[in-house]
Amino acid sequence: MKAVVLTPFPPDRLVGGEELHTRELARVLERAGLEVAVRHPASPAEAADLLVLNGGSGSVALRAWHWVERARCIWVIPHNSWPTASRMNHPPWLRPAGVALSAGLRRAFRRLERRGAVFIAVSEANREELWRDFGVRAVVIPNAVHLPDPPGPLPEAVRALRARHALVGAFVGRWDMQKNPPVLRDLVRTMPEEVGLVFVSAPSGRLQRWFWPPVRHPRLAWVGPLDRHAVHAVYRSVDFVLFPSRYESFGYVVAEAAACGTLSFATPTGVAAAWVQDPFLAECVLRVPPYGNEPAPAVWARIQRLMAPAVRTVKQARLRHFAARFCAERWERAVRELLERTLASEGCGA
Repeated sequence: MKAVVLTPFPPDRLVGGEELHTRELARVLERAGLEVAVRHPASPAEAADLLVLNGGSGSVALRAWHWVERARCIWVIPHNSWPTASRMNHPPWLRPAGVALSAGLRRAFRRLERRGAVFIAVSEANREELWRDFGVRAVVIPNAVHLPDPPGPLPEAVRALRARHALVGAFVGRWDMQKNPPVLRDLVRTMPEEVGLVFVSAPSGRLQRWFWPPVRHPRLAWVGPLDRHAVHAVYRSVDFVLFPSRYESFGYVVAEAAACGTLSFATPTGVAAAWVQDPFLAECVLRVPPYGNEPAPAVWARIQRLMAPAVRTVKQARLRHFAARFCAERWERAVRELLERTLASEGCGA
C-alpha cells in the first residue's frame, strides 16, 4: 500500500516545525508498512491508498485536486487555522487577503469532507479553532516532541551568559510578527540586572537581515539558527523560556522546553492554552498583549518569584507530566490507530 504526504514546501527544504512533522509522519507510515513518498502539490499526481495534505494552513488543498482524485483515503493536517492566525498576526490592511483565502479554504475543506477526508488537529486549541472558523470536526492527535538525545554542544554565547548572570532565559523562534516582537522588546528593555537572555532566532526575510539584530542589550546574546541538538542543549542550560506568541496552533518550543523540565512563560495559545485551567501552571501564563495588559516589570517579578527553588521544583514536575502527552511513542500509537481505522473504513474515498 502507498501513502503520499503533500507538503507546501519542497521536500528538500524541511527545516521548521511543520516540516519536522512531515519527516516524522513519513517514518511512522513507513514503519506501519506503507510505501511513502513526500511530494510537492505541483508534482504529477500519483495514485495513493492514503493522501496526507500536510501543513500550510491547509492551503495545500487548493493545489492538490489532481492528487485527491487519485487517492483512496485522505488526511488533512492544516497545522493552524488560517482565519485565527490572520486575525492575530496580520496588520488590518492585510486582513482582507486573509478573509479571501479563508473563504477558499472553507470551500475546499467542505469538498474534502464530502470526499470522506479525515481532518487532524495538532492540539485541543487547534481543534476548537478549526470548528469555529470552518465548521470542521477534527480528530485531535497532538504533535510529538522529537528532541535529539544526547543534546549537542552549548553555544559559547550561552556559556558566557551562564557564567555572568544568576538567571538566564531564552527565546527560541523565528523573529516575525507571530512571535510578538513588541512584547519581546519590552521584556528585553525591562529585564532585571541579574538576568541574561539568549535569543535563538533568525530573521524571517531579506529585509530583516539588513537590520539584524532587531534589538540590542548588553545582557542579550543572539545565536542561531542552530541545529536541533544545540537547541536541545540551550533548553537544558537555561532557567526559563519566554514564548509570548500572538498565535500558535501547537507551540513546539513550549512542549520541548517542558520535556526538558525548563519553565516556559507563554501566552495562552496552542498547547499553553491548557495551562489556564491548571492550578500548577496557570502562573506561567503571560497576560501580555493581545491576551491582557500585564506590564513587563510585573512579568519579570513573577518570573523571579517562581524561580525560587521550592516553587520551581513543583512547576518542573508538573511540566514533565504535561510534556508526557507529547512523547513520540504516544503520537506514533495514535497515528497508527487512526491509520488502521481509516484504511478499514468503508466510507473512505466515497
